[in-house]
Amino acid sequence: MADELQRLRDEIASLTQQLEKANEDLHTAANAGLELLRQKDALERRIAEMQAELEVAKVEVDKANQVGRIFKRYFQCMESCQSVTRCFSAAEMAMWSCS
Repeated sequence: MADELQRLRDEIASLTQQLEKANEDLHTAANAGLELLRQKDALERRIAEMQAELEVAKVEVDKANQVGRIFKRYFQCMESCQSVTRCFSAAEMAMWSCS
C-alpha cells in the first residue's frame, strides 16, 4: 500500500512538471505569435506607405513624360517654323502645333 501511494505521488509530481513545462511552452508560443502579428502589421503598414510612394512616383513620371513630349514638340516646331515668333505663338496653344 505504501509503495502504491509513493508511486501515485511520483506520478503526480511528474505530471505536474509536464503540465508546467507545457504551460511554459504555450506561453512562449503565444508570445512568438504576438510578435509575428506585430511584425505582420508593421510590414502591412510599410507596404501601404510604399504603394502610396509608388503612386506619387508614377504621377511624377507621367508629368515628366508630358513635359518631355511638350519640349520635343516645341523643338520640332522650332525646326520647322520660319520664325521664332511664329513658333512661340504656336507654343502658347494647347498642343503647341505650327501651322
